[in-house]
Amino acid sequence: MALGRLHAANGGGKVIAVQGIPVEVHFTPPPAELLDGAAVMVIDVLRATTVQATLLDGGAEAMYPVADWGAAESLRRELPGAKLIGERGALPPPEADFGNSPTEFAAMDVRGWTVVHVTSNGTGALERAAGASFAVSACLRNLKAAAEAIFAHAQAAGGGIAIVCAGDNGGTTPSLEDGFAAGRALVALELARIGQRFVSEFVSDWVTGPAVYAGAFFLGLAYGVVNAPAQTLLHRRAPAEMRGRLFTAQFMIANAISMLALVVVAGVNDSFGVQYGLVLLAAIIAGLTFASLWLGRGEESGTEAGLR
Repeated sequence: MALGRLHAANGGGKVIAVQGIPVEVHFTPPPAELLDGAAVMVIDVLRATTVQATLLDGGAEAMYPVADWGAAESLRRELPGAKLIGERGALPPPEADFGNSPTEFAAMDVRGWTVVHVTSNGTGALERAAGASFAVSACLRNLKAAAEAIFAHAQAAGGGIAIVCAGDNGGTTPSLEDGFAAGRALVALELARIGQRFVSEFVSDWVTGPAVYAGAFFLGLAYGVVNAPAQTLLHRRAPAEMRGRLFTAQFMIANAISMLALVVVAGVNDSFGVQYGLVLLAAIIAGLTFASLWLGRGEESGTEAGLR
């Protein structure tokens, strides 16, 4: 399956970076020439890119986004058997075979279709992406796959990413739903980065990777060595009338400390890698285990007598 060759453009967008890759967000389509060679994600939630995702998911072979109806009709004549779909002013014009409803296409057998697609906003934004090195049509239903694909391309090619919202009124004003999806796309790109980094760290070093994770797992079992006797001692020695307050305080303190530990370990993960974060967490637990055993060595005989 293929989406017709797409390109995109930038201008006046908001720029951030994901793993050193610049990501520029445009709430309306920028001039096409500014993004030639970039990796471009075009979003038109209502409804162009959602329709395209639905058709391709249903088995359509190719999508050709076109900005105007005259060019679309000419292209359909060049593509035997192609379907012409879309809207003008939110309604399908007489020359269209079908409208622009993802719900309609989801209920149809679209396998093998070649589709020429025209809309008021989305297909024009996609057509502006004609000079991109890589372009994806993204919506909420395919956002994860689109983000993973474009991130992998940008990382391999060494270029930037442009997220282009189709907007409303011919792309002249921003749209709320496209802006929302663009925010979700940024999150999806960050998750793609994290997932790729985790896999690369685990797979690339296949000897030490599994050894580190196995060691971290067994060290993590030390939690049981600490928790079981500690809870037993607290329950046995605390006066009955104090146990509710004692265990409530313990729960609150444990949660507060665990949040601090997560912040520290997360920082290590981001700076040095997941493996080192797991090792640090396991080392903290192991340290608490040995400290607990050391401090409680003089209590052993008294505890045994109390438990009898």
